[in-house]
Parts: sequence; structure tokens; C-alpha cells
Amino acid sequence: DKEREIGRNYPEYTEFVKKVLMRDNHICQCCGKQVNHDAEVHHLDGYNWCIEKRTDETNGVCLCSVCHKAFHSIYKYGNNSKEQYEEWIGYAIGEYKILNSFMVSLLIPSFNHSLI
Repeated sequence: DKEREIGRNYPEYTEFVKKVLMRDNHICQCCGKQVNHDAEVHHLDGYNWCIEKRTDETNGVCLCSVCHKAFHSIYKYGNNSKEQYEEWIGYAIGEYKILNSFMVSLLIPSFNHSLI
């Protein structure tokens, strides 16, 4: 992991991270949490194999550290793809909607779930 971090310490990469975070308004694209100090940029097509997109801002998304770890706990590190992300984000957002609906029903028992 240390070698991985050191390898990403160059001006173009720093600029890539800044652009992605600004574009996404420092909001986790999975859970919607406003992130500042724990914001992470996830490469859609993996840094290790997709060399031409390493610093392409269209190849990155802002995730909070929890969601980023959740993605990699399923798909591991390296050789990740945009297709994996799209599969995961669809599932994750669906799970958040179910959880939010459940939490609202605990707080407001008469809440109409079809509104979510």
C-alpha cells in the first residue's frame, strides 16, 4: 500500500483528485454524504491497468472512505473496471433506499414508502 501511495505522488495526479472532488462537490456518489477530510477518489477503470485514464477526471468518482472500502471489500484492489463500479453502485444505492425507508418507518410509522 505504501508503494501504491508513493507512486501517485505527482502533480497531474494531484490535479486529477482535485478536479474529481470539485466536480462531485465533495459528495460521496454512493451514500450522498458530504465528505471533506475522508474523501477518496475511486478510479472506475483501475489505476494499475488503465494507464491512459489514470488522470482523466471522467475516470474518477468521489466516495467516502466507508463506501470506497465497501467496493474494494467485494471487488478487491487492482484490475477493477467501470462495469464493476456500475454493478456495485446500483446495488449499494438500492440498499441505501431500503435502509432509509426502514429508518423513516421507525420514526414515522404512517410514512408512505412509495414516496422514496
